[in-house]
Amino acid sequence: MNGSSANLMVAIFDSFVCVKVGGRANFTTSVDFKKIVNELAQRGYKHFGVELSECQMMDSTFLGVLAGMGLKFEAKPSQPEVQPVTIMNPTPRILDLLENLGVAHLFKIVCDEKAKQEHFQPV
Repeated sequence: MNGSSANLMVAIFDSFVCVKVGGRANFTTSVDFKKIVNELAQRGYKHFGVELSECQMMDSTFLGVLAGMGLKFEAKPSQPEVQPVTIMNPTPRILDLLENLGVAHLFKIVCDEKAKQEHFQPV
């Protein structure tokens, strides 16, 4: 079994940031993922998406970071500019994981195969 980490790519569209996770999202990946999201949030971005069409698996640490992100960017009446995190194109395995662990409600889940892949840049 290959223990390598996932690769991360980022695309920024006006006020929307999308992080593409490919491969195996694990502890190592979660550190870089969290750093990217926090840095961009400090720069003023408030709408994030996570593209998961190429994410093969997600360990508990990465799932925890993702859930924390969902809570951090949860829509609140006091912050109407903040939008819920969009999970894009999760594989059936990842979608099942999110639902079974009770965190799917933290996200807006979208299946759109036409995501603009060419805009992603390696991290």
